[in-house]
Amino acid sequence: ETVSNKLSTLGRDLLLKTLPDIVSGNITRTKQNNDEATFGYNIKREEEHIDFNIENKEDIYNHIRGLYPEPSAYAVLDESPVKIFESYKNDVINDANLGEITHIYKDGIGVNTKDGEIVITEFQISGKKRMKVKDYFNGIDPKSLLGKVFK
Repeated sequence: ETVSNKLSTLGRDLLLKTLPDIVSGNITRTKQNNDEATFGYNIKREEEHIDFNIENKEDIYNHIRGLYPEPSAYAVLDESPVKIFESYKNDVINDANLGEITHIYKDGIGVNTKDGEIVITEFQISGKKRMKVKDYFNGIDPKSLLGKVFK
């Protein structure tokens, strides 16, 4: 999202600078060299999935950031997909299963990874609106999440 915002500002400024020259014909056009062009492919649904059994906390954190705000990363909890929008890394290490919710924090839920913990702070549970995890806690007993495993 931050890169998109920066690029939109740069694009706006460039357009405002060059548009008068384009309209007046005072600009030289250069054709793109298609041999040097690269194409971005569409992200597949399986590439959005977070695999807690393979990825470490740094990779998971970057996976979430890289797919934010769209299409967004997801993991499966209780047989339902959960979109994950925001998180942070934590160095807490424990003996729990990979992907297991091991801690409840004021602002999120701690999920065990190979080398620490990812704390999910904003998500969207299937059938619900996107929300901060701390707001989700207002409608449930947060401790009921402990021991559940993201797949």
